[in-house]
Amino acid sequence: MSGDRQKKAVEEFFDRDEGWQGGLYESREDHFSLLTERRKEYVLGMLREEIPAGTGRAADVGCGSGVYLPELAAMGFRAVGMDLSEEMARVSRKKGLPVGADVLQGDVERTPFKTGTFSLVISVGVFDYLLDDSGALSEMHRVLDSGGLLLLNVRNVNPITSFPHTVKRTLKDMLEGRWGEQRKKIALQTEWIQKTHGWNYKKYRLRRYEQLVAEHGFSRIRSRTLGFNMTPLRKVGLSFDRAIRIERGIERTLQESGLPFLRYAGMAYIGLFRKI
Repeated sequence: MSGDRQKKAVEEFFDRDEGWQGGLYESREDHFSLLTERRKEYVLGMLREEIPAGTGRAADVGCGSGVYLPELAAMGFRAVGMDLSEEMARVSRKKGLPVGADVLQGDVERTPFKTGTFSLVISVGVFDYLLDDSGALSEMHRVLDSGGLLLLNVRNVNPITSFPHTVKRTLKDMLEGRWGEQRKKIALQTEWIQKTHGWNYKKYRLRRYEQLVAEHGFSRIRSRTLGFNMTPLRKVGLSFDRAIRIERGIERTLQESGLPFLRYAGMAYIGLFRKI
């Protein structure tokens, strides 16, 4: 699939998906919805820890329904959102924007912003949909001011709770004679998404991903992962609420441990980087 066809397919998906247009953040009975809610909590916590009071302009690139824009404005930034989906941009505007904020339609690889415009750029759950990350990383570097901050969120290809699937995938690749080729890749396409949606969605080898970001002119400040799905234990009597509490506890414990391996153990990754 070409880059333009991929972008068109993703744009059409988000144009019609009501969950990502806002409902996803309201569900209390769905694991992915609660994971998405915690992702927002951890993103904002990481930003506030590094930036007690925001100054200058901040961009949410791939802003979706605009859930981060009020928070960026509350931190003191003049916020702007951008999304590939015009419908997402429309929904974001309809919800009401902070004073001075705006939402544009645009492409993460070819943004409409001038060089050195922003002191902060966040891109949450966006890069997974790109066929290649280099163009977008170069564009983020361009629009950031000197010393500006970049926050990225991507999915982990090898979370600890998916260990059986990782072993199965590795054995399949070995039997099909493509293990050597696959292990060199920074990210792997998700076969289920390709089959059910017809477009590409990738998950990352996180250490290699951090190296790629560094190669594009950024230094890592801090990072974490989240997502240790305990809900399958409902089959043996564990309640949904209890499973979520256990998952939160695991996230807190692993983050506080400071052990490098455990920093890459969750389903989703959040990293904060500085332009150098």
